[in-house]
Order: sequence, then structure tokens, then C-alpha cells
Amino acid sequence: MRKYLFTALASCALLFAPANAPAQDNGPKPLFTEPITKQPKGRLVKNQVRKALSFYTDVGGANVDSVDYYIGNYVIGDDDCVYLKNPFTFFPTQSYLKLEHLNGDTLVAHMPQAIFNTEEIPLYASRMVLKAGSQGMTYGFEQNADGTYNTDMRFLFRGDTLTLIGEDNVEGEYPKVILGLTTLAGIWNEAGEVELSVRPTDKKPLSRPQGVKPQLYQLSYTGFYGDATDLVEVAFADNKVYVSNPYSTTALQWAEGEIKENSVVFARQYLGPNESEGYHMFFVPGVYSETAPEYFDLADTLRFNYDNATKSLMATDLQSILINVGDHRVFTAAAYINPSLSPYTATAGKPANPEITSFGRYGEETEGEGYLQFEFPSEDVYAQPLFKNNLYYKVYTAEGKALTFSPEKYSGLDTEITEVPYGLNDNTDFFMADDSHKFYFFQAADSLGLQTVYKGEQELNSDIVWTTGRTTTGISQPAISQTAAEVRYYDLQGRRLSQPRRGVCIRQRVMANGNVVNDKTIIIKTIKTM
Repeated sequence: MRKYLFTALASCALLFAPANAPAQDNGPKPLFTEPITKQPKGRLVKNQVRKALSFYTDVGGANVDSVDYYIGNYVIGDDDCVYLKNPFTFFPTQSYLKLEHLNGDTLVAHMPQAIFNTEEIPLYASRMVLKAGSQGMTYGFEQNADGTYNTDMRFLFRGDTLTLIGEDNVEGEYPKVILGLTTLAGIWNEAGEVELSVRPTDKKPLSRPQGVKPQLYQLSYTGFYGDATDLVEVAFADNKVYVSNPYSTTALQWAEGEIKENSVVFARQYLGPNESEGYHMFFVPGVYSETAPEYFDLADTLRFNYDNATKSLMATDLQSILINVGDHRVFTAAAYINPSLSPYTATAGKPANPEITSFGRYGEETEGEGYLQFEFPSEDVYAQPLFKNNLYYKVYTAEGKALTFSPEKYSGLDTEITEVPYGLNDNTDFFMADDSHKFYFFQAADSLGLQTVYKGEQELNSDIVWTTGRTTTGISQPAISQTAAEVRYYDLQGRRLSQPRRGVCIRQRVMANGNVVNDKTIIIKTIKTM
């Protein structure tokens, strides 16, 4: 299978049987039955470095990966507890695991704890032990001879580092004890954590020099889907070249290169956190190779040929920019093969109109939430590209009033907004997959209007596109010209999912003629996960 825009971490190849054990009549009593989805009162410690051995759903069972440079967040609560956000790396629940002080710098998680509500059944964070199931090895509750259960897991909180304490944690080649995602009956959902730690990072993202005005550049490159172009910002100062991260469409992140005669040389460097996708991103030079395990060999430097007269840069010989998770192995969020950078002089015109593809009215039929899904083209009416960091959309009610999004209703926001940035993706209420976007709303509306706003040298607006729509559920499937003989879904790391989950997934369509089409898609509603 050809690599996606995203590539998987190296797997440890630990394969388990599906968790299909029958429900138990009696099990451990949950600490609480509703997930903690609202940030607890206290001090938020965010954008830490998360490292773990993490389980994820694979075809036929579960696999485990070693992960590093994921984002870890926790809250030191006013109640003297610590709350770990998203305890499962590959199943982000947008909720908190409660850790209570036991003694000294030791914390304890009393479990099961409600952690995620699906449409079918609530899921819990639970202590699980390795055991034989009906179809192979799996994980389940540990029951003592007297009928009680071992349900607690301990954490060490020393300095600024939070660590899950292991428990004689190897049995053969498998972890013996894990923090697992389960039903209350003890059926494992094939998500789990071992050797989990959340630590500070000593890396600081680069800022471009003050007082230096950047200009728009066209980035031309070859990607996994063919030749493409993006717009970035470029600045020159003190024999250095500063290039904005083409993958970040919200906050600008910068990579620094050094001008050496007729070349510009970039080394590996930290870009900053990507909070919407949950990773710490690095600018990493690479060389594309069909024979490399992940299609790229890492390099120490990326050398552009530099034309001082035109201020243009061009790479050759399959040199590549990798926007990578960490800097020590290939784990790409995006790849740009044979990139070139040249000044972009086109004048932005009126933004192209957005195209509304699905509208779900607020009410009982949508379980108390409405949604709008749409295509958000990043170009003007003349098909010229627009700088995505300057793009926003506005939503209008039938009365012509702009809809306001507030932190009270939208947990991913820090302030009240009426103009939503192109790149806003909190995996809860706002989603984006390339030009496909979706948001939820929580008020009655029989019709909505949508408008693109571009804030360049001057503010430019598209027409307002209106819809009365209809309530839909399931997966939004764009129209295709060919019949798909098979459809598969993968997470953003390239791991195949037995069932798609709410949010952004990679969809692979195997057409009847044998062609394979990969694209990102947005799942409108949570699909049964058990």
C-alpha cells in the first residue's frame, strides 16, 4: 500500500485476539460514571512531551507502538488532584483521568473511571492484566481469590515529570499490566498505555527577527498525491532565511536556513507544538527513496540552490522537507519532495465561495447538536491560491447575524470569535481535513449562511452561501466518478481502523478498475466502537 501523507511509527508487532469475552455479571465498581470533559479548576500544564508504549486497533486485533513527542497535558487541581488529559494516545477521549495523592510524590488512579461515551456504550479507563481469551491473548480485569478486584494504578509525579509506575510489567514478549480502555464489564477496546510519561521539553520554537517584514512565496513540490503548490511566508535577515511551516495553517512556525554563497542550508530544528493533531513538530531534512522503509532517509541538512538576484530557492535530487513528529526517525505529518520557493506576486481576488455539503439541524434528531459540513477552497475566484493562515469563515443566522462561538460552549476556544480560522481543528467541535471542514452548533437554526473572509493586504469576502439542508447521519461521502469496490479507514498515523471514528480519518477507496484513491474525510457521528 502506498504511503499516505502520514506514515506510521515502527510497530512492535504484538498482535492480540479481539476482545470478545462475554460480559461479567459483577465487576469492579466505577469511581464515577460520567467522563470529566470540562477542564478541572487549577493550573493547566500544556504542550509537554508524551512518551509511551501505546496500543491501537488493527485488523484482527491490536498492535502496540513506541511513541514519543506527542503532546501531553495535565491539570494540577485546586483539590490537590492531578488530571491527565487524553490518557490513551491513539484514542483521544477529550477527557481527564483523575489521579489522587497517595503519599509523597506518588499518585494513585482509582479505577474504573468513566472516560468516553459512545453512542452504544460508555467506556472506562481500567487496570488490565494479560490473560488468555477464547481466541488468544487479551486483557481483562484482575480478580482476587476473595472476589475483589485489583483496580488501582500508581503514578510518580516528581519535579515536572508524570510517570506511570510499572508493575512487574513483562510476561514473555507482552506487557503484563496496562492502563486499558474497557467496558464496565471488562471487555477491552484495544486501546491502552504502558511506560507512559509526560515530561517538559527544553526545546524552544524559533521566532523570526523583529522588524523584518516577510513576503509571500510560492512553495512548489511533489507530494504523495502528485505535484502541488502552497503559499508560505519567507523573510531575509542577517544572512539567514526564515520560512514559515507550510503545514501549520493557524499559528506561524518558522524554520531558519543559512545563506552560504549560492546555497541555503537548513538543519533539523524544532518548529513547535501542533495542538490540533497532538504532536510536537520538527523541520527535518530527508531524501525520498522508494526502497527506504518509510519512503525517506533522514539527512542532517537540506541544501537549496539559491539565486540571490531573484531570491529563489530550489532543492534537487529528491531532497525533501519533512514536517515530522520528533527528529530521530521518520514519522511525517507532511512531506515536500524537491521543494522550490519563489516570490509570489499575484494579487488576491475575491475568495471562491464555500460549498456546503451537509447540514444537520439542532434538535433531538441530532442528539442535541447541529452541524455544518462544507468544502472551504483556499483560492480566489480566478483559481489563484490564497494564504491559508489569512483565511477565515463566518456563519450567519437566518436574520443575517454572525454566529458567535464562545469558550462557554466550545472548549477548544480561549476567546469569543465570530471569524473562525481556516486551520481550527480541536477534534471536538471543529474539524478540518484539507479543504473539508465541519463544526457543531448548539441552537435552533432552520437555515445558515456561510462566507469566506480573506485578511491580506485588504479584507476580501466571498458571497454568503445559504442552506436549509436536512438532517443526516453517518459518514459524509463526497461524490465520486468511479465505484469503490472496497473502502478502508486509517487514523492520521496510517494505522488501519476496524471502524472509522468521529473526527478526521484517512479514507482509502479501492476502485472497481483497481485504482486506489486516498483522501481525508470527516466522520459526522461516532460509530460503534465495540
